[in-house]
Amino acid sequence: MRLEVGTNFDNELFNQIKGLPVSVIYGKLTEDIVGGGRPSLALPRVDIEKIKRHIELAHENGIEFNYLLNAACLDNLELTAEMNSEIIKLLDLLNELKVDWVTVTIPYLIELVKKRLPNVKVSVSAFANVDSIQKAKHYERLGVDEITIPESYNRNFKFLKELRKNVNIDIRLIATNDCLLSCPFQHFHPIYQSHASQSGHVSGGFAFDYCLLRCTYERLKDPSQFIKSGWIRPEDLEVYEEMGYDNFKLTERLKKTDQIVKMVKAYSERKWNGNLAEILNVRMSEEDYGLPNFEYIDKPEFADFGKMSRTFRFLFKNKVYIDNNKLSGFINFFKDNDINCLQRNCDDCQYCKKTADKAIKIDNEQYDVDIKEFKQLFNEINTGAFFKKEEKVMKWQNDVKEIFDKMMELKPEFIREVSSKTILADAEEIARKRNSNEVSVEDIIEANFNSTPKEIHPIMIGSLQNLGLNVDKYIEQ
Repeated sequence: MRLEVGTNFDNELFNQIKGLPVSVIYGKLTEDIVGGGRPSLALPRVDIEKIKRHIELAHENGIEFNYLLNAACLDNLELTAEMNSEIIKLLDLLNELKVDWVTVTIPYLIELVKKRLPNVKVSVSAFANVDSIQKAKHYERLGVDEITIPESYNRNFKFLKELRKNVNIDIRLIATNDCLLSCPFQHFHPIYQSHASQSGHVSGGFAFDYCLLRCTYERLKDPSQFIKSGWIRPEDLEVYEEMGYDNFKLTERLKKTDQIVKMVKAYSERKWNGNLAEILNVRMSEEDYGLPNFEYIDKPEFADFGKMSRTFRFLFKNKVYIDNNKLSGFINFFKDNDINCLQRNCDDCQYCKKTADKAIKIDNEQYDVDIKEFKQLFNEINTGAFFKKEEKVMKWQNDVKEIFDKMMELKPEFIREVSSKTILADAEEIARKRNSNEVSVEDIIEANFNSTPKEIHPIMIGSLQNLGLNVDKYIEQ
C-alpha cells in the first residue's frame, strides 16, 4: 500500500507520519500562474523558501513531493507568448526546487512538462475526468506516469478490473473525498478553483464557492448523499489491492496537522472506530482547518466582505455522524453484483438510503435551522440581494467601539486586520438578527467567539475578563 497525502506545509507533519506508508506528499504555492484545485483563500500561506525547505525535509524522510499544476482552465492564454513564458518560468522554478512529480489536468501542459522537465514524473489529475479505457490509453501514450480516476468510479468494479487489465501505468484512487456521486458541478467547480488560485487573474483570488455551498446543502437535504460518495473505508483497501490497486490519495491539505495525521494513521492501520466523517473530507468544523486567507475575499467591488465571511461558515454545516462500524460489508453489494451506480436510478435502488438510515445520525433541530439559512442564502444570491450594499447603517456607541478596539489589540498582529473586519461584520449581522440597528457589547463578544478557534477560547476568556467583560456563558461547565 502506498499513500499520497496532502500537506499543509507544517514541517512537524514528517515527524508525525514517520514509519507510515506515505510515499508522496502533494501541495503548491498559495498562488501561481497556473493555479490548482483549491482557492488561495483556503490554502496554507506558502512562499518559495518555505516550500523549498518542506521538499528538502520530504526527501530526508524518503518521501517524494508532487507539485500541483492541476488547473482545469487558463482562460485560453496557455498558448500565448506571455503566458507560455510565465509557465516555463514556473517549470524552471520547480526544477530548481527538485520536485519529483507534477499533477496536471490540461493535456497541452503535460506535453510541455515532459519536454521541459524530462526527469519529473507526471500525474494526471482527477479533474481530467479519465472515465474510460480510451482516455487512459491516450494519457499513457503521452508518457504520463500515473492517472487518478474520478471517485465516482471507485465502486464500479467491472470498470476498475478492465482498466487495470488494459493500462500499464500506475492508477491512483482517491479514498477520502466526499463529493456528490456523479457530481453535477464536476466540470464547473475545478474551473472556479483554478481561477481562484491563479496569480494575475482578473478575480484576484476572489472565491465565492457556490459549488461547495450547493453540495453541502444537497447533503443536508438528503444524508444518503454522504453514503453515495465514492470514499473508500480503511477496512476496504484490500478489496482494491486484490484488483491491483495499491496507490491511494488522501485529502485534505487544508486541514490542521493533527487531522491529517489522524486520517493517515487510520488508513495505515486499515481500521477506524467511530465517525467515518472525521477521516473523510467532510467539513464539520472550522476548528479542523487552517485559518483562511480572508484578504482574498476583501474586495468590496465584488461583494460585501461581511456577507462573504459569514457565507464561508456555511461550508462547515456538515454536522453528521457516520458510524463506520455499521458499514462493515457495505462494499460487497457493489463488488459482488457488478453494480454501476452511474447507470442506475438511486430512487429504485435505495441501497445507500437504507444504509444511511442505519449508519448516519444528524441533529434534527440544528438541521432545520441550517436548511432555513441555506434557503435564505440561495434566495439572496438568486435575487441579487446578496450583492447589494446594506442601506441600513449600524450604530456604534463610543464605549462599544472602545471595547471592540481593545479586543482587537489582543489579536496576533498577523491576523489583526482581517479579524477586525470579520468580527465587525459578524457583530453587525448579529445585531440585525435581533432587529436592532445598534451594535452592543454582547454582539461583539459573540462575534469574537464565533471567529476564534475553540482551543483558543480559554485564553480569550481570561483576556476578556481582564477587560471587565462578562463571558460566563462561554465558560464550559
